[in-house]
Amino acid sequence: RAHEADARKNEETFAQCRDHLRVGGWLALFPEGKSHSETTLQPLKTGAARIALSAVAEGVTDLKLVPVGLLYADKAVFRTSAGVVVGEPLRARDWAEAYAADPRAAAQALTERLAAALGEVVLQANDAELLRGLNAVAAWTAADGGRDEAARDRRALALAAAARRLAVEAPNRLDAAVMETRRFV
Repeated sequence: RAHEADARKNEETFAQCRDHLRVGGWLALFPEGKSHSETTLQPLKTGAARIALSAVAEGVTDLKLVPVGLLYADKAVFRTSAGVVVGEPLRARDWAEAYAADPRAAAQALTERLAAALGEVVLQANDAELLRGLNAVAAWTAADGGRDEAARDRRALALAAAARRLAVEAPNRLDAAVMETRRFV
């Protein structure tokens, strides 16, 4: 019974979202389905994809999902500076045919693509120390000392991507870079 009530409540919420999208509104959703302080994205729920795909099925045209990353200078500090990184939009209609054939599979596929797109705009690290380090190194290596927050955020994302590559291709080099940064600090 509780499951049925939850499903009914979800569908009521989704219907309100579709109505809002139908009249040209927009939604800001956090597809992880929860607020957290983890240093990596958590598994995404399918709600954002299900809303988008069902809205397209009901005739909403040109609907896009725009991945947005929030990058905090130090999330633990109240009123810390934050940056917003906007990724390439995903067109919901690209999954419309698959949704008509198998709604569940299409929602899962779009959710996976959205997770990948968010992975490009959300600063992630294995732990909080590395996350702080990426932000610090991005600021230290900037010509302006990191005052241009957008440039700092882009640099931190690039450093995180490089660290992920090194972790796979040359873990000893990554360990050495981390140790050198610790010594510098």
